[in-house]
Amino acid sequence: MFILLVAGAAVMATSYFMRYPIDNTSEDIQKHLIKWENQSSPLSSVELIKVMRLGGSNTQVAFYKAGSAARLAVMEEGFNGNLRIVRSDTQKDKLDYEWIETSEGRYGVVTGVNVLKGLASIQDNLEGLLFGYEIDIPDDPYFMIAKKVPEEVDKTYSLLRFFSQQN
Repeated sequence: MFILLVAGAAVMATSYFMRYPIDNTSEDIQKHLIKWENQSSPLSSVELIKVMRLGGSNTQVAFYKAGSAARLAVMEEGFNGNLRIVRSDTQKDKLDYEWIETSEGRYGVVTGVNVLKGLASIQDNLEGLLFGYEIDIPDDPYFMIAKKVPEEVDKTYSLLRFFSQQN
């Protein structure tokens, strides 16, 4: 009986560790993003731009380029400290806004391409609510910025306003 319990525990532990195969390092995240992307169609390149933990939650996001497309992957961290990719989305425009649920609340994540460095800041107003904030854009060609959304805010649409260096 004891052997069966130990064998069962070993199978469960192995199963759990297999669900979270990604070491929490940039190199391993990039390696698994390549595998993830090549499931649907072979790509010549995947370049990891930035990885960010959303607050103190078990959710991390990876902003990366797959071929010529900018993409965002949402990853979950397991008890073993390793990660698994939950989903990924292609950026629809030069700037994109994602609403991400985490174990510690909701986050708005703005990703963007600022290759010509014409953007200085973005003002984000959640439609129909008295909540908004302004984000200064880094001088990098690609950027990702996350902001925790107050608990009382349900999913809504975000109205983004862009400001150049001149205004």
